[in-house]
Amino acid sequence: MIRAIERHKLEAIFLIIWLLVQARHAIAQQGPADAVFREMVQMDWRSQEERKNREPGSPTAVYDALQRAERLLRDLQRPHGPFAGMPEGPRFDLELEVLNRLRSQAEIVDPLNKEAWLALYLEVRSIGRQAA
Repeated sequence: MIRAIERHKLEAIFLIIWLLVQARHAIAQQGPADAVFREMVQMDWRSQEERKNREPGSPTAVYDALQRAERLLRDLQRPHGPFAGMPEGPRFDLELEVLNRLRSQAEIVDPLNKEAWLALYLEVRSIGRQAA
């Protein structure tokens, strides 16, 4: 009985690993799976903003996302960060430059242009997600 339970646990672990490998492969492919996954991620972002009682494309959400993404990238570059000791650790200079450009864009966007704010929000969140 115990061996059967252990065997089922082992089978479940292998199934989970197999599903994770398949999901990673699907994400790497360009196509419908990529679009579905991207939509799932964006739905999660919307849910996060709703829990904070704000819209994903609100100026507050954009500036908060900018701040979090910049902090993440700087933390990843710290000498004592997760890549410490690696001779050629990742550099995020390009991503930080893009975030600076997006911050400049945010400063001139019409506060009533919801589509522009949402586009900024999605781009900022995407940069932070790719770095993570």
